[in-house]
Amino acid sequence: MRQMNKVIVLLGLLAASCRAPVNSSSKLQDQFSGASFYYLDSSDLQQVLTDLRDMVVDNYVLLSIKSALGIVVAPGQLFNDAISREVTRGDVGNDQKFSQASSNLAFLDDVQKTIAMFQDTHFSSRALVARSTVLNGLQVDRIGADVLVTGKRSKVLAFDQTLARDPLAYDGIVNGIKVLSIDGIPVEDLVSKLVPFISSSTRSYADIRAVQALSGRSFQLPEKAFADWEFQPPTGPAFTVRLPYYYLANASPPATPTTPLPVVIAPRKDEKFFFETVGIAPLNELTLDYNDEQGVWANSRALGVVGFNPRAAPKGLVGAKVWYDAPAYVVPPATVAISGREIHRTGYMMKDGKAYGVLQIFGFGSHKVTSSTVGSPVTDPVDFIAPVQQFVKELKAAGMPLILDLRFNGGGDPMLSIAVLSALAKTGETYPSTIRGLRVTRIMRQMIDEGNLESLPDFNHYDYDQTTIDQLKIAVSNHTEYTSAFTLTDDVAQDPVVGGYDQKIITMVTPACISACDGMSMLLQRAHRGDIMGTTTNGTGAGFIGSGAFTDIQWHDRFEVLALRIPNRLFGYGGAVGQHVFSNPTDYMTMNGENHPVVANIQYVDAVADRLDGASGWYAEAISHLQ
Repeated sequence: MRQMNKVIVLLGLLAASCRAPVNSSSKLQDQFSGASFYYLDSSDLQQVLTDLRDMVVDNYVLLSIKSALGIVVAPGQLFNDAISREVTRGDVGNDQKFSQASSNLAFLDDVQKTIAMFQDTHFSSRALVARSTVLNGLQVDRIGADVLVTGKRSKVLAFDQTLARDPLAYDGIVNGIKVLSIDGIPVEDLVSKLVPFISSSTRSYADIRAVQALSGRSFQLPEKAFADWEFQPPTGPAFTVRLPYYYLANASPPATPTTPLPVVIAPRKDEKFFFETVGIAPLNELTLDYNDEQGVWANSRALGVVGFNPRAAPKGLVGAKVWYDAPAYVVPPATVAISGREIHRTGYMMKDGKAYGVLQIFGFGSHKVTSSTVGSPVTDPVDFIAPVQQFVKELKAAGMPLILDLRFNGGGDPMLSIAVLSALAKTGETYPSTIRGLRVTRIMRQMIDEGNLESLPDFNHYDYDQTTIDQLKIAVSNHTEYTSAFTLTDDVAQDPVVGGYDQKIITMVTPACISACDGMSMLLQRAHRGDIMGTTTNGTGAGFIGSGAFTDIQWHDRFEVLALRIPNRLFGYGGAVGQHVFSNPTDYMTMNGENHPVVANIQYVDAVADRLDGASGWYAEAISHLQ
C-alpha cells in the first residue's frame, strides 16, 4: 500500500510540476480585440489553456491510469506545450480579419488535438459556440483496407450538379467505389493527418472517424470551396470529379413539444467570415423537408443519405418490430412527433428452414421506448427492457438462438446493459457485474457529500449507494488517490420475467460499440454467455456521474470559449461472483477497461457487401456458428 501511495504522490508531483506561468502580454486588449467578430487574442488563449490544464490535472479520473499505460506521462506538459505555441504565434492585427478568423479556428483545432492525445473516446473538446460542419455530397467509410463511398447525400449532389463543370461525371460516383486521392494527395495520407484530432480509446475507431471526416467534419476546415476527388471503379480507368464544399451550422433546437418548427441556426461569426472569404456556401436551406402528415417544415440534418445506414434492418429480416426513443416530456396519449431515433429492433432470420432471433440495440440512453411510428401519437411508452424481455421469452418458447447486434451501439446507462444480461442469463446461473471506481478529488468529495443521492431511483445501483460512500471514506482515510474497485450491482441473475434463456447467443461488435456497449460486451464475456464476433469494442473505461447540484463535471473556461465534460468515474471488467469490493491497491487500474477493448473470439471484418447489402456477411457468419 505504501509503495503504491508513493507512486501516486510522484505522479501528482509530476503533473503539478508541469504547471507553467502564463505569459499575459498581448498587443491587443481582450474584449476590444477583433473588428468584425470577437478575436481570441494570445492572452485570452493562454488563460483558456491554463484553466483547462488545471481542471484536467485536478479532476480527470484516468490521469494516473493513462500515465501508467504510457499514453500521457506528463499531462500538464501537453497543455504547457499548447500555451507555448500560442506565445510563439502571438497576436494578429485587427486589419487582418481572415487571419484572425483562421487563428480562432486553429486554436480550437489545437485544443481538440491536445485532448485527443489522452486517447479517450469520452474525453473530447468542443467550442461553447458550436462549430459548423463542412461537407460534400458523399458518405465514406473504411471497408477493409480501402476507403469507399458508402452513401450519397442526394440533395447535396443534385445541388452540386447545377454548378458542376461536368454534371455527367457525377453518374460515375456509385456506392462502393474506391477513393484514391483528394486534391492529388493519397487518401491514406489525409486520413493519417486527421487521426490525431480524433478522441478515441482505440486506434481502429480513430481511423474509422478520420475516414468519415474526409467528407464531413467540423475541424481542420478546408481553405478552398472545392476538392478534386479521384475514384477507382471496379473496372476501367480512374477518374476525377470536382466536389464543392458546403457548411452546415451546428446547433440543436430545444427538444420540447412547443417547438414544432425548426429553429434558425446561425454559424459562428468568425467561421462565417472564414467561409465567405474562401467561397464555401451555406447549406442549411437544404436540410428542410416538408412533413405531409403534420403540415410543417422539419429539419432533416441527415440530408437524405442514400446508401449505408448503421440503424437499418439487416437484409432478410422478417417480422421486424422497431422501438423508438420516447421523449421524457410525453404524457400519453399526447400527440407529438417522436424523435424517430431507433433504440432497438427485433425480428427473425431464416436459413435452411431454421429461424434465428435478431435483437439490434443501438443505444442504452433511453429509459422509455415506444413502438409508435414516426409522426404518430405516442400512446405506448414502456420501459426500455420490456420489449427485450418479451422477445427473449418468445425465443425461449420456440427454442430459438439469438443474434445480438451491438455493432453501432453508442452507449448510455450501464444499468440497462445489466438488465439485458439478466434477460439473457441461463437458467439458474449468476454472473459478476462490472466494476466502478472513483478518483478522490475535491469535486468528487463534494458530489458524494452534498449530492441529492436519496432522490435517485432504487436500482440497487452501487454508484450511489452506501458502498460508494464507504469506499470514498476509506480512500480519504488512507490518503489514496483512488477508491477500491467495487461492483455496479449485485451479481446478475436471471430475469424473473424471462425465467432463464438457455439457447446459444452470438454478439456482434465493432469499435463503434462504445461506453455502456463496452460494458455490455464485458458482461457477456465474463459471463461466458455466448460468442463475441467482430474485431474489438471501442475500449472505453471511464464515464460520468452526477448528483444534485453536480451534473458530472461539465466545465467552461473563464471566457466561455470551450465546453467540456471531463470523465469522473471508472468502469471495467467484473471479478468473481460473490465479491463486490476489490481492495487490492492496484485493482482500480488492472480491472479498468480503458484502452482494453473486448476482443472478439470470432474475428470478422466488414466487407463491401456488409455496407451495401444489408450486413449480409455478418449475419451469414453469425448463423454459421449457431447452426
